Amino acid sequence: MSKVKLGNHIKSYAGGTPSRGNMDYYRNGTIPWVKSGEVCRKYITSVEEKITEEAVQGSSAKWFPENSVLVALYGATAGQVSITKIKGTSNQAVLSVNGLDDFDNEYLYYLLTHSTPELLVKVQGSGQPNLSKKIIDELQVELKELAEQKKIAEILTSVDKVIELTEIEIEKLKNLKKGMMQDLLTKGIRHTKFKDTPIGKIPESWECSQIKDLIKNGFIEKVQDGNHGGAYPRVSDFTEKGIPFVSAKNLHEHGYVKFNECPKLPESYLPKLRIGFGKPGDVIFAHNATVGPTAYVPNSGQDFIVSTSTTLYRSNSEKLDNYYLYASLLSPLFQTQISKVMGQTTRNQVPITAQKEMYLTVPPLNEQNEINNAVKAILGTLISKEEKLQKLVSLKKGLMQDLLTGKVRVKV
Repeated sequence: MSKVKLGNHIKSYAGGTPSRGNMDYYRNGTIPWVKSGEVCRKYITSVEEKITEEAVQGSSAKWFPENSVLVALYGATAGQVSITKIKGTSNQAVLSVNGLDDFDNEYLYYLLTHSTPELLVKVQGSGQPNLSKKIIDELQVELKELAEQKKIAEILTSVDKVIELTEIEIEKLKNLKKGMMQDLLTKGIRHTKFKDTPIGKIPESWECSQIKDLIKNGFIEKVQDGNHGGAYPRVSDFTEKGIPFVSAKNLHEHGYVKFNECPKLPESYLPKLRIGFGKPGDVIFAHNATVGPTAYVPNSGQDFIVSTSTTLYRSNSEKLDNYYLYASLLSPLFQTQISKVMGQTTRNQVPITAQKEMYLTVPPLNEQNEINNAVKAILGTLISKEEKLQKLVSLKKGLMQDLLTGKVRVKV
């Protein structure tokens, strides 16, 4: 199948921005006006700003029909594509694209989405600062029969719907996890009698202590960050194999360390280090630059070294279960205290001295284990859903490559 120049088979034009100096162009406006930042999802059904008919007449803003394909030409969303489900106008950073008799707009949306990397490469090689109508019009594409285009769009849309539903499920699970952990770490399980503490009411049989007191009373054995100054590893010190060097960026949001992404230090470097040696069962909290992510290294895990951006926690398992400690640092109770500290400084960090002033709740060990099981269950479900989402995204990517390039043909 031969390729054609896209511009010969579409109608495309960018919009404009009515003068901000004339408030009559915006006051009581009824005409949707799309900005490039809003071209970030498949369908656009509403917009932030509306303009007046006078604004359209007095500027280069242009009407586009419902179901138009919109492409962000520059800005944070450059290259992203949407379909508008409303009739409206746009600014100059948005290109409206409509297939003429040869292209179905739903198919055109997927075609341009798939072509985004190619278009952005062409921008870099053209000497132009942004995507443009010319670059998009000159795109070489295969021209399929309309019936095949519609079938391809139908297949990809069905995958998109499953992806969307999975994303909704994940968001609901995240909200459920947050609410459940707040309840578990402050109300516990099956309690009817509560007492007042500095962080609010907790079960009568629980303790509420600052981290410094948990250290003093033997509940927590170690709280330390990595090596500062001359002992801090340089890029040249890292090797292909060795002990993982863990920083904040290596902590997954669902509580595990991405050891495969960690740089490695050789055994021969370890004598240069004074602190920061981690082992299975430890908990890691990100306290600098990226603040808040928390991870638990299971007992079946491996030794590691923490960087200065993370705090290493080690509990006395006879008093405080290590997984419960992880859940405590991840909980809204602890994270809220972190946010308050962050709000009192312009520096994006929560040093160990500040962490030690924070409160944790400590139930009896048997209830710690019950809480652990509940947290593990919700996290397990969440991770499973996210793995499903990754597979769906990968499936869609493969389908787009096969169907849009003609590698695999669709029978109609």
